Amino acid sequence: MSSGEVRTFNVPESRKFLIDGKELSVHELKPGTTLTATVTTTATPVMTRTTTVKSGTVWHVLRNNVIVTLPNGENKQFIVEADTRMTVNGNPTTVADLKKGMVVHAERVVEQPMTEITTNTRVVGQAPPQPAPKTEPAPAVAQTVPGEPPPAEAQTTPSAPAPAVAEGMPTSPKTPDRAPQGCLVGVVAGGRRYRSLDVRPS
Repeated sequence: MSSGEVRTFNVPESRKFLIDGKELSVHELKPGTTLTATVTTTATPVMTRTTTVKSGTVWHVLRNNVIVTLPNGENKQFIVEADTRMTVNGNPTTVADLKKGMVVHAERVVEQPMTEITTNTRVVGQAPPQPAPKTEPAPAVAQTVPGEPPPAEAQTTPSAPAPAVAEGMPTSPKTPDRAPQGCLVGVVAGGRRYRSLDVRPS
């Protein structure tokens, strides 16, 4: 309750709850729903009638006191009120006309005012807020500023294409891994030719 008190209510199956404009049953309520009940009590004055019907055989009559033998054999005394209607053989009669041995049917109708009280309960409420859905963070997008080169991971250097070799063109010979160990040099000086051998270590 709003005061902090905890109370238990036995809710009938027919009770409806107006939650956020929708009619729900007690089984559709969710924990955390706020409820507000408006109870309207109506008192209506009514007139009730109590009808008592008796039948039996007259055993004794004294003024408005009548002793009647009931169908079960019991003798019972009645005080005939002014609002009591009696019939003998289907004909209306009064207590003064009753004689011993007559089969009488008596009907008494009593009217009395009463107050009929009715209650109408209307319950409205608000459902608890729904939890916000979880959202995944968006991936970071690299932004480029005009006039500046793109980030390093965005730069790509195209590989230099291999030189085209025309079909039938001789390829250059491979360069030896090292120079020859020696070579013969001829020198001409003063009309004479000298030969010397230049030897280089490997």
